[in-house]
Amino acid sequence: MTATFETTQTAGPDGLVHLSIPVPKANQAYHLVVQFKLSPQSTPDARDERGWPVGYFEEVPGSWEGEFPELYEGDFEKRMEL
Repeated sequence: MTATFETTQTAGPDGLVHLSIPVPKANQAYHLVVQFKLSPQSTPDARDERGWPVGYFEEVPGSWEGEFPELYEGDFEKRMEL
């Protein structure tokens, strides 16, 4: 049996990440392979080419989706010539 378990954890101040992985049977030997990489969300200094935090505009609640509508703002007022 092969299963994949994926999680995102935050390291403590000691620099350690503690994992609790659910397995189907207790008191059974398991072969585990652990691969880790730094999460892009965990680097607050990461900025895009515009200087904004990575993913900022994709994660902003209520962000605008679609095109801006063209609204009629009326005619310019007529002014007297000087």
